[in-house]
Amino acid sequence: MPGSSQSSSESTPLLAHPADQLQQQPPAGPDGASASSTSGWLSWRKPGIVLLLPPMFVHYIAQIMIQISLLYLVLMVACYRIKSPDSSTIFSTEPDDQNCNDPAVQALSAFWLSTLSVVTGITELVVTPIVGFISDRYGRNIIMGMNAVGGIVYSVGIIALAHFGGDMWVLILILSAQALLGGVAANEIFGSAYIADITDKKSRATYFTMLESCMSVALMLGPLAAGALSKINLLVVYYVAVVLEAVVFLYVVFILPESLKKPSGPTANGPAGGSITTTKPNLKQTITGVIKNYSDSIGYISRFLTSNSHTTSLRIMLLCTFLLSMSATGFMSIVVLYTNLKFGWDELSLASFISMVSASKLLMQTLVLPVLFRMVSRQPKAEDRAFWELIFIRSAYLGYAASIVVTAFITEGWQMIFVAILDTIVIVARPVTRSIFSRLVSVEEQGRLFSSLSVLQQLASILASFLFGFIYSATVSTMANFTMLLIGSLMTATFIATLFCNHHDFAGHAEEVVAVEPAEEDPTPAA
Repeated sequence: MPGSSQSSSESTPLLAHPADQLQQQPPAGPDGASASSTSGWLSWRKPGIVLLLPPMFVHYIAQIMIQISLLYLVLMVACYRIKSPDSSTIFSTEPDDQNCNDPAVQALSAFWLSTLSVVTGITELVVTPIVGFISDRYGRNIIMGMNAVGGIVYSVGIIALAHFGGDMWVLILILSAQALLGGVAANEIFGSAYIADITDKKSRATYFTMLESCMSVALMLGPLAAGALSKINLLVVYYVAVVLEAVVFLYVVFILPESLKKPSGPTANGPAGGSITTTKPNLKQTITGVIKNYSDSIGYISRFLTSNSHTTSLRIMLLCTFLLSMSATGFMSIVVLYTNLKFGWDELSLASFISMVSASKLLMQTLVLPVLFRMVSRQPKAEDRAFWELIFIRSAYLGYAASIVVTAFITEGWQMIFVAILDTIVIVARPVTRSIFSRLVSVEEQGRLFSSLSVLQQLASILASFLFGFIYSATVSTMANFTMLLIGSLMTATFIATLFCNHHDFAGHAEEVVAVEPAEEDPTPAA
């Protein structure tokens, strides 16, 4: 991959005030960290991918464990409601206590899961612009700290619900509390913005891929951990999650350096060479900033659709991002119930499948994607690089569509291995798409950019949860695979839409044609 040296167009913010350009940023190191030194015993604490990945990995593990367990928790609650209506216990924490692969249980579970997803999705939709505002104003680390606290609140709430009892509406309140502290969207905002702070635009896709690799390892280990712990007792999963999130919080507070650099240089009213005096905004400024940030997030979406500066291909890519989020959310929300109904899978069986998929994606990320990205980066013309990026995205969409359609027709659980193979290629789409979009704005606005994309993805998730969950609930007794076929058709339409994209339109957003670098000056970090 390209080296760490930056061109002037890459290191200078697109919208920076001329006075801010007088002070140059220090060059990035091999791992994307700033080359500037820090005195004292904290000299090793430089923003970089090496210090970023550990808390992200542990946090991913904890989040995946509680998300997988939540699906089966709702399934067991539905079992108790239908098969033990007179029981005073809301659900059993012991494994294999009820036979849940019954159409009536499946329908009730799908209804509850859809309701939970819609309510928490709307909460995250409101909170996400605020998260982007906090990220750009106060720093990246506070977002990760809030999210870790949200994971602790969620896990402790589930433990209390199991011990003291309650209704499904209590579970909705617990999930809403987690969403108010950032929710799932904060993971992507934090990781994407942090990487944007420490990398140049040319190499950014590589570091996004490293973050995806970190998540793939977590997806490989997290479900297995949840499945194994649930065989002991379902609540053990949540006790372990509390410990992991506490570790993440302490790491962010005491170890992880902040990547967002405060601007310095001559002020409008001060002497040349003076530092900008920064003050904390008061309450009125903060509220105004939050409202403005929310409107800006919606504005990003509307400008992509209406601005003359954005091509039809970019609008199509934005639509494809929306449809991919819909398809992925719909598939993941249904596959748990569908495999339980059709194959009798329990949490450990599903965890084994998810781990197999994650292992395949990890091999793709570590062995195949670095080679592909190196090949693309060596193309001397921006048009050639954009051409290959579009080929990668199309291949990912087609493979994912095929995996969903195959799921609808297989008859034995072992045949899901073919789904895992086809599903592997979708891992290419996210880092390439995010890299394309991230070239559109300056470093200072990366948090807002990714929060806007998260708003779009959350709208897609809310719509998918409402649509596919209730469709599955209504059709599971008559045609169980109907929803899978519908999602597969939607993903096929997404692939067809990319055929109308022109790679020249994407090349127009690469600010310059980057010359081929010699091999010896091309330090590709290990993924």
